[in-house]
Amino acid sequence: MGFQELLCKRIDRGDFEQFERYSKDLLAADPKYGEVFLYALSLANEVSESYFKNNIMLIGGFGVLGHMIAVEGPDIVKKWRGSHDLDIACQTQEALSYVLREFASEEHQSTSLPDKKKAKFYDPTIEELLQKASTCEGDIYYPSNSKYPTRIRVGNKELKPRDFKTADVISVYDIPLSVHNKFGLLGMKLGVVTSENLPRPKDITDIYNLLGICERQGLAAEVIYNKFNDEEKGKLMDVFEHGDKTNNRYILINPTAMLIDNLCELYLEESMQREH
Repeated sequence: MGFQELLCKRIDRGDFEQFERYSKDLLAADPKYGEVFLYALSLANEVSESYFKNNIMLIGGFGVLGHMIAVEGPDIVKKWRGSHDLDIACQTQEALSYVLREFASEEHQSTSLPDKKKAKFYDPTIEELLQKASTCEGDIYYPSNSKYPTRIRVGNKELKPRDFKTADVISVYDIPLSVHNKFGLLGMKLGVVTSENLPRPKDITDIYNLLGICERQGLAAEVIYNKFNDEEKGKLMDVFEHGDKTNNRYILINPTAMLIDNLCELYLEESMQREH
């Protein structure tokens, strides 16, 4: 990967010392996962200057983190829940080949999901900064079925070309981080459930943070609510009723009680209208 090139760009821009300090502070604050964000920035920096910049975006936890950065700034990375890998969506087979060729030290097909490859990334500059061995795992989603060349299956959701067109670009030290839009991420997070019929704890954390981001960006409860399909609305109510967010220190952008109450009232009103 090209973290060295990213550092050289920082020298040219005159903020190398600030960015180097930020990187070291991040690694100190999050020694378990901090390096993965540096891999994300390295990848984003190179992709942004490539032919495929509109065909590649982050989904999953780092997609959510991008939106958190948009409202709180890059220091929030030091406090978030962390993730051991990058989830990357490639719109085309060509974009996938570019990512594997330029960034992956090894890769293999997922045995569980047909539209996913698993890869490992290696960057000697990040390893030098860490002063220990370093690799980063990545799950790369792409269209694998020639009969459906624009379909990308991610769990029980599908990414379409419009999802890449509506990706949000978040600036981190002038590095453009392309991430899946908020409501697409919310749908993905609500779509993965455990044996308890609830999203995974880390996904519940992300759901609350995303709702807080929507509210912080001035979106009314009705606007947020109408972005969900019927199944997602029901899952959201389950999260509110059964998902424990008490003392969850990783919910960093908490939605207000008023927003949650308003979303619940909209669900109740809609349910009563259906009954009649």
